[in-house]
Amino acid sequence: MKIPASFRRPPFFQKETELTPGQAQSFPEMLLKTPFYYDLTQEERPWLHKRETVPLLFALWRQIEPQLAACYSERKPQAAKQRMIAMSALYMNCLWWSHGRPVTSLHQLEETSEALLYKPVNIGERLHYVLSDLPRFHAFLQLKALFDEQQKIFAKMLMLEKRDENKRMSNL
Repeated sequence: MKIPASFRRPPFFQKETELTPGQAQSFPEMLLKTPFYYDLTQEERPWLHKRETVPLLFALWRQIEPQLAACYSERKPQAAKQRMIAMSALYMNCLWWSHGRPVTSLHQLEETSEALLYKPVNIGERLHYVLSDLPRFHAFLQLKALFDEQQKIFAKMLMLEKRDENKRMSNL
């Protein structure tokens, strides 16, 4: 499968490349190896099961974050670059999948992220900063803050959805 033009944006995909289907790799391995794999192939639709999959994305971040922190504490930002790219894509998956939808384009990302309901403040500007300043330490700090905020927002969103569901059930 060719990477569609809507996903060709640095630092993820810069030219027309081929995407090879996953060969018996685990969910986290696919996300780390190929940014937006599931959004592109739709061979699985994890955003439809956000209650199960989004917490897995947060857990993957918590697993990789100390490795990134070590790169920066050793003053080796270039060693963090590939992981920062993968974690930036992972964050965008968290953001969109929290809303039950896939990432459909990386163009106008800043604008489309602002239109989402459950998101951190100034998400468009902050995403732009992270993506334009990879692999600098301050981009890492911003990405870490975005993950922390999104995790809290996701928990609140689940509680609100549960409350609304309970209201609907009690009105029947």
